[in-house]
Amino acid sequence: MKRHGFTLIELLVVIAIIAVLVALLLPAVQSAREAARRSQCANNLKQLGIAAHNYHESFTTFAPGFLNWNALPGQANPPANRAVSLFALMLSQLDQPSLYENWNWNDPWLNVTNGRTATIIPGLVCPSDVMAFTVYETTPTNIPFLTRYGMASYGGNAGSWSYHPSRFPTGVTPDGVFLRNAIVRERDVTDGTSNTLLFGERSHTDSAYKQWATTNARTSLDSVGIWAPSTGLPGVGDVTMSTAVAINYLHPSATAASINQLEDYRLSAFGSMHNGGANFCLADGTVRFISQTISMPVFQGLGTRSNGEVAGEF
Repeated sequence: MKRHGFTLIELLVVIAIIAVLVALLLPAVQSAREAARRSQCANNLKQLGIAAHNYHESFTTFAPGFLNWNALPGQANPPANRAVSLFALMLSQLDQPSLYENWNWNDPWLNVTNGRTATIIPGLVCPSDVMAFTVYETTPTNIPFLTRYGMASYGGNAGSWSYHPSRFPTGVTPDGVFLRNAIVRERDVTDGTSNTLLFGERSHTDSAYKQWATTNARTSLDSVGIWAPSTGLPGVGDVTMSTAVAINYLHPSATAASINQLEDYRLSAFGSMHNGGANFCLADGTVRFISQTISMPVFQGLGTRSNGEVAGEF
């Protein structure tokens, strides 16, 4: 009886055809997945915008970007070096009422020891953001136990310059929306809510910076972006960003003279893993994808709330 089957050559041809089809299909599949991730990211920012406006409706101001103090007035033994972030203040508006009700506002450090700061809030994480971990763990100096913090992919717009407050020659420029130890009302956004950034994305991917930071003992990019910093002035860089540098700014290959400035530029930069730009929520609540090729004067104009710039096309 004669047997019918594939010859080796025929089998190899079939495998080659399948391989070609897979190679052709894979980019389309990856593109569709990224489109879905980008859409989810835009929705996250939309919800952040709604939360910010709901907060404003309740308190007649946007949340302060970052509150920090060295002592609490009126207490015999006030805890020093404490902080509260804009995301912690907006927990109720971010559909985290239980976390808000149980948050310790008198001594925010207790939220670290109780593990509340380790909560991952899904709406604060972009699915395209490549993080080393979604919960950052560290044992700070003089603290004998592990501290844990949930990470976020978004930050509030602090304006022209937000980080590092203690290093910038003239201090942080308080011309954005989410400021340190200060509040902004919607009526203060005189450039127009459709021409002013409210929130934007943060990218945790920059191999050149990571290598440089390790060599120079600078802040790790993997550790920046915790949503509930509870101590220390540097926490302002976790929850706010600025338009000091372009969207998707990366550490330069040539090391400049100012190490502090290089660190400050990278840690305060808006950016994303979406191709060609990043998602932003404007102060009117709309969400826009802004190209990384936007001119710097226009981008920096979007960062300020009341400088009178004409935004132009973006």
